[in-house]
Amino acid sequence: MITYAIVVTNNQNSSSPLKEIKAVAPSDPEFKPLVLQRNLNQNAYKVGARVKIRKTTERGIIERVIGNVDDINWLNDRPMFLQVKFDSGKVMMCHPSQLKRSKI
Repeated sequence: MITYAIVVTNNQNSSSPLKEIKAVAPSDPEFKPLVLQRNLNQNAYKVGARVKIRKTTERGIIERVIGNVDDINWLNDRPMFLQVKFDSGKVMMCHPSQLKRSKI
């Protein structure tokens, strides 16, 4: 007969409890720094990574990841914090959802 042990993973006595995600509106003064920090934490792209813009043939290399709120372009309340230099010589600010890794 096989017996199984029940392992509890949600220990209530944890020394570092999970923080609640604070909801913010675009009119809130903390909106831009908070949204930028969330995006930077979820960003998987590094400087020097080869990327492609989705639904196009444009390919390039990430030159810079910008972390300062004042140096970023905001489009529809989304931070464009990745500076990409394309093979054609064009430089563009991008959001990670616009990009995907390039195999070439």
